[in-house]
Amino acid sequence: TLRSLIRHPDAAHITLAVAHRCLMARSFPIAMGEYITLYTANPQEPLLPLCIGLCMLQTATNRKNQNKGHSAVVAMSWLEVYAELRSAAHAQEVAYNTGR
Repeated sequence: TLRSLIRHPDAAHITLAVAHRCLMARSFPIAMGEYITLYTANPQEPLLPLCIGLCMLQTATNRKNQNKGHSAVVAMSWLEVYAELRSAAHAQEVAYNTGR
């Protein structure tokens, strides 16, 4: 998928696939960069702040992170953006994903 991204840098679905793959491979900074790139192009998509918040939470729990508190606060702010983008009709889903 990385070769496809190089060939088609503007394809959002390929960028999302690369970001998910990096997330699963525990390459959180790379995944976060791809998610933020997508978020700047699509700020109304609620999946992206959820994934960015997840990456930030994972980096906050990393033992090499010197600023864990800051990372946790930033992660919670991204989860808040996710909650705001989802409508009130999905409040149960937001609560589940935030608590998970």
